[in-house]
Amino acid sequence: VNAIKGDHRSADFLKLNPNGTFPVIADGDFVLWESHAVLRYLATTHGRKGDAAFLYPTGDAQACARIDAWLDWKHNVLRPGAA
Repeated sequence: VNAIKGDHRSADFLKLNPNGTFPVIADGDFVLWESHAVLRYLATTHGRKGDAAFLYPTGDAQACARIDAWLDWKHNVLRPGAA
């Protein structure tokens, strides 16, 4: 997708993300957008060592809460300066 050429505003891209923004991932037929949702999905589905989730340990609410706190901090503190 070439954002400079405006590909993210094409009908095909808007079918993936009606907001016309990045990131967007497609995992088979599953399509997801919004950076934190994408990060959590990738960490949950691909961040495993054997049977243990190590990037986003869904069985540990406190560990997930700490990860979520940093993701929220990034969104609220760093992102406004990037706009």
